[in-house]
Amino acid sequence: MAIHYSLTARENRLMKSGAKLAYARAQSAGTVSLRAFSNHIAEHGSVFDRSVVEGVLTKAVQCMREQLLQGRIVELGDLGRFRIGLSSEGVEDVTNFTANNIKGVHVVWLPGAEFRNLKQDATFTYVTSLKKQAQDKKAEKEKLNTSLGVVPAVPENTGGSGGTGVVGEGADGE
Repeated sequence: MAIHYSLTARENRLMKSGAKLAYARAQSAGTVSLRAFSNHIAEHGSVFDRSVVEGVLTKAVQCMREQLLQGRIVELGDLGRFRIGLSSEGVEDVTNFTANNIKGVHVVWLPGAEFRNLKQDATFTYVTSLKKQAQDKKAEKEKLNTSLGVVPAVPENTGGSGGTGVVGEGADGE
């Protein structure tokens, strides 16, 4: 399975020209739930079944949170290290800084050996952006409705020309 990516135009902040450049953006191929991930682990030669794996992962989250809130770095071998990071408002005079200047707490993941060089093992497949996929899906439905002779309904309060148009299934854009 390849990593899907699309392209997006963004301004390069390092260049003062304001010109937009095309950059790759990873496109998700879906989400794996805790249950499905636990099943996946259990099916890879583990002596533990899904419920045990899920229980260990759930407990690991609780314990990692506890350790991080105590100011510790949590090291998990090849998975990597996890530590607390802060976002705050700056002050000109350090004597004016208080804990109220701290606006956010987040977790910083420092990848372990298994995650440092993902690119060397990755393959990539270009896909259109999710926005473009939704636009194409909508256009395809409109084209299909037109070929079937389906006329979209006109809401009564718009002063449209009337008619009893038939709205096809999924007219909400889905």
